[in-house]
Amino acid sequence: MRLARHMSPKNEGGHPFAAFPSKRALVFIATALGSALVGAMLCWFEWRLGFCGNAASWLNRFHFAFFTVLAFVCASFVLHRDWLANKPENLYLIAVVCLTMMFAWTMSSREIGWDTGIHWRNILIFADWSGDVERSESDFRFCVTGSTEVGQEQANLAVVDAYEEEMDALATQPHDAMEHPKGVLWYVTGVEYVLGALVLRVLRLLGVSFTRRIVLVRMVEGLFYSLVTYFGMKKLRSGKMLYAAVALIPTSVLLAADLGYSYWLFSLCLYAYASLVGMIQGSVEVNAKNLLKMLGAFLIGILPRVVYFPLMFMALFIPARRFPSKRYAYVFRGAMVGVALMALGTWLVPRLIGGLGAGDLRGGTGVNPSGQVSFMLNNPFEYLSTFAHFALPPRVVENGGFISGFVSPESIPSLFTSYAHLDDAPPVFGALVAIVLASALVLDKDRTKKTGVVLGVASVVVTFGIFVLIATAMYMDYTPVGLPQINGVQQRYLLPLIFPTLVFLGPSKWGITGREPAQWAWAYNGAVLLVMALVVLFSWWVEWLAYLV
Repeated sequence: MRLARHMSPKNEGGHPFAAFPSKRALVFIATALGSALVGAMLCWFEWRLGFCGNAASWLNRFHFAFFTVLAFVCASFVLHRDWLANKPENLYLIAVVCLTMMFAWTMSSREIGWDTGIHWRNILIFADWSGDVERSESDFRFCVTGSTEVGQEQANLAVVDAYEEEMDALATQPHDAMEHPKGVLWYVTGVEYVLGALVLRVLRLLGVSFTRRIVLVRMVEGLFYSLVTYFGMKKLRSGKMLYAAVALIPTSVLLAADLGYSYWLFSLCLYAYASLVGMIQGSVEVNAKNLLKMLGAFLIGILPRVVYFPLMFMALFIPARRFPSKRYAYVFRGAMVGVALMALGTWLVPRLIGGLGAGDLRGGTGVNPSGQVSFMLNNPFEYLSTFAHFALPPRVVENGGFISGFVSPESIPSLFTSYAHLDDAPPVFGALVAIVLASALVLDKDRTKKTGVVLGVASVVVTFGIFVLIATAMYMDYTPVGLPQINGVQQRYLLPLIFPTLVFLGPSKWGITGREPAQWAWAYNGAVLLVMALVVLFSWWVEWLAYLV
C-alpha cells in the first residue's frame, strides 16, 4: 500500500520531488552524468565486441550521443513520472530537446536533409545584411553540394571525419562567387533565416570552425522548435498527446534539427493553432494579448510558405461569447482576415508581376508563374484532371503497373519516417506512428465536452483546401507551363496540417481528459511520449547511426 500511494499520480505529495521541488535540478544533473556514464560504457562494450569495425577509438562520439540520450530520456520518464498526469508537456520538452540536439550533433555537417545547401546559402545572405560576411571555399562547396544525395554508403565514421577535416581546412580560403544580399521583400519572406544568421555571426566572431558552426546553428534552431512547441502544448486542455505525437514524428524532428524553414513554420503554426484550440476549449482566455500573440505567430510562421494561411480562418469558430463584447469579436475577425490577405500578398503579387524567372527555375526553363495562371484560367478542366491524377489513391496504368497517388497509403512512410536523402525507415516505425495518432484521435479528448461535427468538417475542408493550394503553388512555381503533371510536391509539406486536421475529429465519449482516476491519463500520456521518443531514436539508429562505425 505504501508503494501504491507513492506511485499514484493523484497523490503528488507522495512523490519525492513534491515536498522538495528544488531537488529536481540536482536530479537532472545526476541523471545527465549517469546517462553519460552509461553511454560511455555501451560504446566501450560495442567496441570490445567488435561492432565498431576498425575504429581507432572505442569512444564513438555519435553512438555515445545516441546511448546517452536514450538513457536520459528513459530515466527522466521514471524519475519525473509525477508530471505525466497533469504536466506532460514538461516531459515532452525533455524528449524533444534531447532528440533535436542529438539529431543536430549526429548529422554533423553532412547534407542529409532537403535542400540543405540552399538554406545555408540563404543564412549567409541574411547574415550579410551589412556586407561584411566573407564567403569561404567551404561555404561554396557546402552550398553547391548541399542537395547531393547522401546514402548509407557514406555513413562511415572515417568518411565523416575526413569530410569535416577537409571542410574546416577550406574555410580559410575565400570564395567570392556567391550570391549577396537581395531585395527588401526577400528579407521579409525569409524571416526564418534570421535566427541562423545571428548565430552564425556570433560563431564567426568567436572563431568556431566551419563544421561546428553548422552543428550549432542546427542546435539553436532545434531548441527554438522545442521551446515554441512546448509553450503551444501548454495551452491545450485536451489534445496534448496528439500535439506531442505530431511534433515528435521522425520526419518532423529531422526538419526541426536541420537547416531550413520547417523548424520555424512548423513550430509557430503549431503554437498558433494550439492557442486557437485553447480558446475554443476555454483553456486560453480570449483577450487582446492572447489574440495578438496568436495572430503574430500565424503571420511570421507562414511567411516562408504562405499557402498555409487558411489555417487562420479556423479562428472564426472561436465562440463569440468568449470575447469581451460582440464588437471585440468583429474587430478581431476583420483583423484576422486582413493579416491573412497581407501574408498572401507577399507571395502572390511578386509571382503575378514577375513573369518568367519569378518561379523556381529548378523546375525547368519553362517555369513561368503568370503564364501558368493564364493556362489554368483558360483550361480549368485540364488542370482539375491533372490535380486528380496527382492526388488520387493508386490507379492501374499501362502494362499492369500502378501509380500511387500523393495521398495514398503508400505515401505514409515518406510522411512519417522519411530521412530525406536516406532511405525511408522500416515500415514498422511508420506503423507505430500511425497507431499512436489513431489512438489520440479517440482517447486524447475531453470526455466532459463535445465539440460537435461542425468544427471537424470545417477543419477537414480547410486543410484539404491548403493541400490544393500547395499543389497549385508548385504547379505555378515549379512546373513548366501546361505540363500535365505537378512537380516538386513532397509529403513533408503535409506535416503542418496533421494536428489541425485531427484535433477536432473523433468522438469525445472515450476521452482521457476529465476521466477518473488519474491513472488513465498517467499511463496513456507516458505510453504516447515514450513510444514516439523511441520510434525517433531507433529509426534514426537504423537509418544512419548504425553505419557510423
